[in-house]
Amino acid sequence: MRIFPGAASVASSALHVDDPQQPLEILLHCTVPQFISRQSGTFDIDQLVPALGLRALYAKTPMRKFPLYIESLFFESTAFHLHLPAGVQVHSMPSDFTEKSEFGEYAVRFAHSERQIDIQRDFRIPAQVVAPEKYAAFAQFDLQIDEAERQRISLQMGKDLSALH
Repeated sequence: MRIFPGAASVASSALHVDDPQQPLEILLHCTVPQFISRQSGTFDIDQLVPALGLRALYAKTPMRKFPLYIESLFFESTAFHLHLPAGVQVHSMPSDFTEKSEFGEYAVRFAHSERQIDIQRDFRIPAQVVAPEKYAAFAQFDLQIDEAERQRISLQMGKDLSALH
């Protein structure tokens, strides 16, 4: 519901659940009638990828007096595919983003074809102790990731579809 509020006809399945040698695949199919306005013109949507949210978890304050303990490893290598309905075209895509620092690695890449948007996201944030004197650099690392995840995808309605309304 957080990614697709108001979704209807939701169906999902998971592949390779019992085979750790294969990547886990989660397939989600849904209809979200109010997701886009069926009018001509250009409109923006979020990336649809759940935000990593490091900043909200760990970098809420501008400075720290004590070390920050990140007790869990955060890692992911995921491909997201958004299939576009007929008449909807990509107007512009976010910029690819890659950041590697002593605090971890994060990369997101965008591609599109005629009726599909592909987002590849990879990150590895190790369990670590961030010293107070390095906290500002850690917060900047988190902020860059948040900004990359807030980039929006711009779509446009085709002329043939807008004539229907």
